[in-house]
Amino acid sequence: MSSRTYTLEIVTQERVVYAGEVTSVMAPGDRGYFSVWANHAPFLAALRSGVMTIREAGGSEVRLAVGGGFFEVNSNHVIVLADSADFPDEIYAGMERDRLKDARDRMLHPLAASSDLETARRQAELSEAKLKVVGNR
Repeated sequence: MSSRTYTLEIVTQERVVYAGEVTSVMAPGDRGYFSVWANHAPFLAALRSGVMTIREAGGSEVRLAVGGGFFEVNSNHVIVLADSADFPDEIYAGMERDRLKDARDRMLHPLAASSDLETARRQAELSEAKLKVVGNR
């Protein structure tokens, strides 16, 4: 590991999604997007649904859709505990467009409970992120 890279691990309850040496990560924090580079100070953030962009040590860029979770930086090691994380080849654009339409329809329902509205908003946010990752938005 060079002084310009650090170790990144992205895990969900089901699997290790990514593990490798990276130069930077841009992630969707609950207060907006943020970037982390090597030698970053210790840091903990809540994630919302969005697109995570990874710049690998070799220079290539990897994008995935994350569905919320937590992001921790400590001693040049980043661990992301994600509710969900999907690479472009794991996403079915047609299904996500249907989910997005359904979520938007539920958000417009005049009698929806606030908890239903929040669930629909979160689904819409995740579906939008997935569609961005596959380039279908």
